[in-house]
Amino acid sequence: PPPAREAKPGEDAHPTPETMATDSSESDQGTSPGTGSRVRVLAQSVEETATAMQGQYDLNQLILMVLEAMYRGLHLNRVIFCLNDVKTKSMRARSGFGNDIERFIKSFSFALDNGEDLFNQALSRGIDVVLDRQKNRRMAQKIPPWHRTLSDAPIFIIFPIIVQDFPAGMFYGEVEEDHAGLDNEALFYMNQLRQQAASAIREKRGV
Repeated sequence: PPPAREAKPGEDAHPTPETMATDSSESDQGTSPGTGSRVRVLAQSVEETATAMQGQYDLNQLILMVLEAMYRGLHLNRVIFCLNDVKTKSMRARSGFGNDIERFIKSFSFALDNGEDLFNQALSRGIDVVLDRQKNRRMAQKIPPWHRTLSDAPIFIIFPIIVQDFPAGMFYGEVEEDHAGLDNEALFYMNQLRQQAASAIREKRGV
């Protein structure tokens, strides 16, 4: 995959998520060629991450393992890991994989102000988002101006990382083609990976 930047993770643990999808039929509709192999990538990564966490491991490398699994298993064009920068009260990208990723990471940050935009709502409520701009124009109206300027991805996902009601971080990914790979089984494994990342962050940072 394209090169990744390294992360400096922050804290977390996340319950079984509520999902804000474009519509109940869109995230689990049918299968496309390769969907089974994508799910296998995610399932295998869950096992590998669990094994890594049983010994001594580097937190940054573990986060990169999760990002690469998302990138390959969900067939994303881009994927990033973000952390809550408490000093500036903002969510900032720290590492990722994909198209033009260095520029994207430098530009991806937004204020945490409990606003009504899609990102602040997802983080304040701890809700996963799978948004297809064309199929859910009402929800797309909540995309903030900073994101509209940065990306025109037709489909994107947000997976908050919440620790004791605190939005410690998030995973964000973009899909440039048919998103049949984002079915319920794939999202199930994605949630497991998110839980593992959360546990690792808590362990390493003493949260």
